[in-house]
This record gives sequence, structure tokens and C-alpha cells, in this order.
Amino acid sequence: NGCDVFDVGGPARNDERKLQSGDCPEEYTTSAVYGPGDLVSVDNTIYQCAESPRNLFCGMTGYRPGTDQHWDKAWKVIGSCSGNPLNTETSPFEGMSNRNGIAM
Repeated sequence: NGCDVFDVGGPARNDERKLQSGDCPEEYTTSAVYGPGDLVSVDNTIYQCAESPRNLFCGMTGYRPGTDQHWDKAWKVIGSCSGNPLNTETSPFEGMSNRNGIAM
């Protein structure tokens, strides 16, 4: 249809660039709504929610990543993290400066 669709993410959407520092995404919460590709952590392991329509299972009872009976149908292991929760309120430009050296 010529239109671009942008996923702005749900409450669990995290900036993947920040994950490179070893910080953990938000802790998994049962009954939360997770979008395709959302990242969560459980016991310092990072999991990614499945693509649509399987993402609809990600927040359901029985699908807690790494522990519940059906978790592998909704989640995949991405890696590990240090346990420091990501600060989702931080600007994506923190630590960067413009051409004039002014902090953004």
C-alpha cells in the first residue's frame, strides 16, 4: 500500500544498542503485553519474544522464558547480561555530543 509501518514497541521494548554494554533489559512479567522482538531478562539471561502471531503467548502463564513448560514456543535465548537493569528513561543520545562538542 506504499505506507511504512513503524513499531514503537510496548512496555518491554528496549534499545538494543544499550544491551551491548551488558545491561539487562526489563525483568519478565507474566501478563504483560509483549510485541514481536521485545527483549526481557530472567536470571541474567536475555530472551526475545517471537514474531507475530506467536508473540501473543509471550506474557501468558506457562510461557515464562527459560522456566515454564512452553517457553521455547514464544521466546528465544539472545545472550546473557550483567544484571544491571536498563534505565529506559535515559535519552538515547546520552554520552554523545554534536559537531561542536556540546553534549546532547
